[in-house]
Amino acid sequence: MHSRLNFIMKSSSSWQLFGRYPLNKVRRRWLSAVLLSAVVGSLSGCASEPGQKNYFSEPNLPIHGRVDKAPENTTAASLESDVLAFGRIRWFDNGDERTEYRSGWGWNVWFPFYRIQDDGVGRFVVEKDGSFTWRIPRGSYILNRIGWRDAWDGLHAIYDPKVAFEATDTSKAICLGTLVVNLKSKRDIIGKLLVKSVQLRVDDDCSSLALQFHAKYTDPDLVEARSLMRFDPDMRIPEKLQERNKTDDFWLSVPGLLNSH
Repeated sequence: MHSRLNFIMKSSSSWQLFGRYPLNKVRRRWLSAVLLSAVVGSLSGCASEPGQKNYFSEPNLPIHGRVDKAPENTTAASLESDVLAFGRIRWFDNGDERTEYRSGWGWNVWFPFYRIQDDGVGRFVVEKDGSFTWRIPRGSYILNRIGWRDAWDGLHAIYDPKVAFEATDTSKAICLGTLVVNLKSKRDIIGKLLVKSVQLRVDDDCSSLALQFHAKYTDPDLVEARSLMRFDPDMRIPEKLQERNKTDDFWLSVPGLLNSH
């Protein structure tokens, strides 16, 4: 069982965010110094936040508000009112499936989210094999975007994929299924990624996902329920989340900008 959505994708790379016209050599060095100082100053206080890694170990991933994999020793009792949401992403580009979804300096993917009940925002990230297990507050979640960083030419995003899921079941764990992303793309003469179209679907493979989940999270009280991701064409995209995405684009473009000068 699966649901499917087709649409055209917009994308932006790091150099586009700062315009098409080159700076002179002096201005480049000045801008690089200013941006590097800003990164160090603004992110040094974020490195110790629970569940997050240091910016300099994974500069191509968001840091602030990031939701990583829940510890495997998590128990039903330790969750209190939270829930474990697990699933997987599979990514195909021109029919070729990715085998690695997380790299400190290379290709990465993330999901900016918005929680309706309390206007909570953040970014879900996945593990190297594309799997994820997030500890989250209960509520209704919107994924208004799928962002990724191409190791060659910077930031890209699938805008308004209209993906949502409910984490309101009383179970201690929920299966979201597998989000399958199919891109049709090509690269121009300098290697810039040009995405022509995207197709999304959600596969209900919770039987196999649950086996993988319980192999790592062994508390017998972590009984799961099925709560698949879904497409909602009438989904409202909150302004707060849109503004957060713009901030992500800026900071995630900094490493590419500095390395290019």
